[in-house]
Formats: sequence, C-alpha cells, structure tokens
Amino acid sequence: MMKTNNYIILGLLALGFMACEMRDELKKLPSKEDQQEEGWFTLDVVSNGQNQTTKAAFDSKDVDATLYPVEIINMISGTTEHHYDSYADLLTQGQVKLVTGKYKVVAYNYDGSNVNASERPWFRGETEYESKYDL
Repeated sequence: MMKTNNYIILGLLALGFMACEMRDELKKLPSKEDQQEEGWFTLDVVSNGQNQTTKAAFDSKDVDATLYPVEIINMISGTTEHHYDSYADLLTQGQVKLVTGKYKVVAYNYDGSNVNASERPWFRGETEYESKYDL
C-alpha cells in the first residue's frame, strides 16, 4: 500500500512539473528561444552649423528638418519597421522599441521623384547602425 501511495505522489509531482513547463504553450506565449532581445532607439538632430546665404529662397518645409519624414528600415529583411510623417512625430513618441539587429534611418524632405533639382531642392540623409544586446 505504501508503495502505491509513493507511485501516486511521484506521478502527481511529475504531472505538476510538466504542467508548469507547458504553461507558456497553453497560454500561447512565445517560448524563451523564440523571444528576441529588444532595445530602445532615440534620434537627435545635429546641425553642422552652416547657415549659408544663397540666392534661392527655400520653402520652410524643405529646410526645416523637424518636418522631414523618418523611416527606420531593417537592413536584413529590407522592410520598413517604423515610418513617421515627420521628425516631430518621432519626438512626440519619444523612444522606439526595436529588436536587436541592423537598421538604417532615413530622413528626407520629399521622395525626389518627378521634380527637377532646379525646381525644388532635395535633401536626404541616412545612417546605419546596429542594435546589440550585451550582458
């Protein structure tokens, strides 16, 4: 009788351990292997201090960098992870959560299509960076 009770208790303990192990699967949560490390991204505008006078008059939407659309592109997949209609929109969001990886940030005053440079100046800037997880 004592042996039977021990087997029953051992079986219940094993069942309890398996139930704890399968908890994430039952709740449809990603496994620890599927989870990716994430970090926060912020972007600051840095002026090169060159305020040169030109003969042309530029529209304020072409020279005000806070009005430029900003895209964060995953360099591995080529997909746009985040798009903001303006840098000001990105600032109101504050930080952006990104999975570790290689990214490219692109900002421009317009897409540059169907307009001659003499009609409207085209400004574009981009930089690449890698988000890493270090312990």
